[in-house]
Amino acid sequence: MKRLLGLLMAVMVMMGGMAGAQASTDNASMQLIRMNPLAFRKEPVELYSVTHTPNGSFVVIYFIEGEKSELQEMWMELFDSVGTSLLSAKLGEFDPNGEKIPHGQIILKKDRFICEYYPDITSMEVCTQTVYRYTGKRIQKPTTKKLKFGAAPYAQHVGDYMVEKQAHSEDETPFRTVKITHIASGKSKKLMIYDWSFCAFPDQDGNLLIAQQNEKGNLEIRSCNAAMQESIVELSGDFLQNSYISDAACIGQTAYMRIRLTNEKSEILLYDITQQKITDSQTLLAVDDNSYIAEIKAAGAVLLSVDGYWNRELQRQKYQINLLNEHFETSRLPLQHESCLYIFTDVEQADVTTIEMDEKSHSYFVCSYSISAGE
Repeated sequence: MKRLLGLLMAVMVMMGGMAGAQASTDNASMQLIRMNPLAFRKEPVELYSVTHTPNGSFVVIYFIEGEKSELQEMWMELFDSVGTSLLSAKLGEFDPNGEKIPHGQIILKKDRFICEYYPDITSMEVCTQTVYRYTGKRIQKPTTKKLKFGAAPYAQHVGDYMVEKQAHSEDETPFRTVKITHIASGKSKKLMIYDWSFCAFPDQDGNLLIAQQNEKGNLEIRSCNAAMQESIVELSGDFLQNSYISDAACIGQTAYMRIRLTNEKSEILLYDITQQKITDSQTLLAVDDNSYIAEIKAAGAVLLSVDGYWNRELQRQKYQINLLNEHFETSRLPLQHESCLYIFTDVEQADVTTIEMDEKSHSYFVCSYSISAGE
């Protein structure tokens, strides 16, 4: 009851401040469109992952304190776009001080999603799968299967696609098996990727791009469309500066590919998708000495950088969103709460959705913003 009252009080305070939520800098403004509490059925001690689904809902995997004092439990909970809980399910329990570390992940399909639970991420040889509709209805009971070492993938939602990359391998080949699936059509394709640190990102035409350092040491950019038609462009490895593409974003026909040089400094390669060449490079710096560059994102025609901070008190990462101008100078964008934990952008519109936490009440919120680049 105390937690519920605290949650309601936090909502009232924030709603009272919504009229002044539009904050501006010389180059940008961000308007809060909507803010709703995430009404968890259990009290999280930590969020493990948040997956944004095609219909706008969220699948959250998180930890809670177990019934036995020495154990924790991993749970999955589905929320609609405004934060209403549609279902929750216990995935498993574990000893946080033990040798086995659990892993949970979500694989998105057109009209359903698969929740996978691995009791031990170090081997991923045991997997329990459960299938749900996006409405919250379970359509397949949990089934547990044993896998060969190296058969399990890490699943990542990238634009209109699911990217499942081989998690472990003892094979002599340096290549990694990667399966890409177009979520809406279900069409899929398997690739052999040399660079285990490859970067997958969407363009604004509904394609999936993969940037990697290939076996020749060159920068390779693969493009795959919904029909699984693939094209490959190979560029000089000198662009990589003995590093790799850590993340990337597309605006129009330009891909902005980030190469991490240090925690506080990155090089951004500008790749012309039509001309298939690097046209420019820019230096990106972290906002301050206490932060590191986490990634870059595109929200419609707006390019953003995300800086990360380590919250020592809460023992977790939190993030800050910045707008980048044409000179790659940053303008900090205002958020409703100090702790921003997850950030999702729309490649077609300048909209941002975040999962944020009020540090005093430990309440979670889903916030939607609209960004303007200004004059």
